[in-house]
Formats: sequence, C-alpha cells, structure tokens
Amino acid sequence: MWNHDFVYSVDWDFVRNIDLPALVLPGNDTPHPAVIGIEVAYILPGAERLIDWKRPDYAEPQRNKVVEFLVHSVCENPIQNL
Repeated sequence: MWNHDFVYSVDWDFVRNIDLPALVLPGNDTPHPAVIGIEVAYILPGAERLIDWKRPDYAEPQRNKVVEFLVHSVCENPIQNL
C-alpha cells in the first residue's frame, strides 16, 4: 500500500537493500497504484515483475509465472531462502 510518495512501512533505502527473491504484481487501484508497484520492482534488487495479471484472460500466464517463481526461488534452495 502506498502513502502518496512511496509505501507505508518502509523507505526506498530499505527496499534497495532487501536480499530476497521477490515477485511484484503492481496493482491498479487507489490503495495499490501501478506506478508504486513498478517503482518497487525497479529498485528491489533482482525483483521479477508481472505487469498484466488482473484480468481473467491472464489467469493461466499469471499462474505459470507464480509457479515458476516459487519453484526457482524457493524450492531449488529451500535452506538458503529461509
């Protein structure tokens, strides 16, 4: 969720220093504006993003991307990612 400038709970420097796998799905409504999600994905090191995901015709590509992300980021190195 955003707070007119960035997200509520952290600042840009915090996000830049996160060292964990991340998949960002930018929103498209008032509490979750796309521009903030895209910015988070841009400054978050190594983040992957899924831009088109909210419409029914994106359900299968969305599912495939999320499963691929989880398999690659979590299942291949479960101890490392705890």
